[in-house]
Amino acid sequence: MGSDASRAGMEGDGFDLVPEMPEEAETGMTDHVPRFMSDEQLRHHFGLSERALRRLRSMRSFPRRDAITNRTDSRMVDRFFDNRAGIDAPSTGSALAADGKENF
Repeated sequence: MGSDASRAGMEGDGFDLVPEMPEEAETGMTDHVPRFMSDEQLRHHFGLSERALRRLRSMRSFPRRDAITNRTDSRMVDRFFDNRAGIDAPSTGSALAADGKENF
């Protein structure tokens, strides 16, 4: 391409090299939720206190942290809470039942 002066002349005539992105509200996109989360991210995303996360981690059925990355799979945590709430399991099509009273 030419000099800066020649590029400056092209800006107003519809040949912008980088198109502007529409605002988030226009596209309907929401914030990205990472698949693997740290404890801090899990607490923020799911609205848990430190104590609640500690107690959940002590349960055998709660997803474990990955030993290498020290992060937890957020999809498995979603599935865990769906299971606790008794929401249908998409793979089996059967209703799940909570195994006891929650005390967090």
